[in-house]
Formats: sequence, structure tokens, C-alpha cells
Amino acid sequence: MDVLSDPAHAAELAREHHWEGVFELNADDDRFSFNIIARLIFQGGLIEGAGNASLVGGATLAAPAFTLSGERAGDHIAFRFWFDEDLMGHPFECSGVLDAQERVMDGNWAYHCVDPEGCGCSGGWGPFRLERVLD
Repeated sequence: MDVLSDPAHAAELAREHHWEGVFELNADDDRFSFNIIARLIFQGGLIEGAGNASLVGGATLAAPAFTLSGERAGDHIAFRFWFDEDLMGHPFECSGVLDAQERVMDGNWAYHCVDPEGCGCSGGWGPFRLERVLD
């Protein structure tokens, strides 16, 4: 059975759920991670949500808010998230897999260099993992 076409299952996923996780960053010579807390809704093939991120290691960054939007096709997920304060200038591009129980997302993410003329770095990338906190 296609779980996305099951009305009871679709109604459960359309509720807002609490997710937490870590986005690890590899950027040229720098490594650190973001802890993420978000409220996400899966409705049909769409993913929408918002949350806060706190930086672990590297520069100090006080939990900026972000918004998230993307798509789901079967177990594949793809989404972008933007910091509300436009800290990066570009969205984070994320893609990965949602487990069969729909409680864990694993994947990779990347972002473009925030100052290509002055910096010239290759941006950043790394793995991410988000886990749904049971409500």
C-alpha cells in the first residue's frame, strides 16, 4: 500500500511534528555543526516548517530562526532552508532519505560561498540527521 495515499496516514503526517537533529559542516579548513530544532509538516508530497539552529564549535551564533520548504517522493526528501536573518545569503540545499517508520531523515546538505568575490571558498557541505520526537 502507498502510505501517502492512505487517508489516516496522510492526516497523521499533516499534523505538525517536533524534529531535532544535527547538520555537520565541512567548509574548506573549517568544521563545526548546527543543532536543529524544528516543527515540520508533511502534506502530500510537500514538506514545510520552521525552527531554530544553534552553532556548535567555530564562531558563536545565537539560535537563529529558519524556514524550511521542500518535497518528498516515496522515501526521498529534498528541501531548502533559509535563515530568517539572511545570515548566509543562499538557502541550504538538503537531500536524503526518510526511514520506513518516518521518524528519521538522513542525508547531505550544501551551501554556496556567502562572499564569492571576497572569499572565494567552495561553500560548505556535510551530512545531516533529523529525528522526529514522539509527541
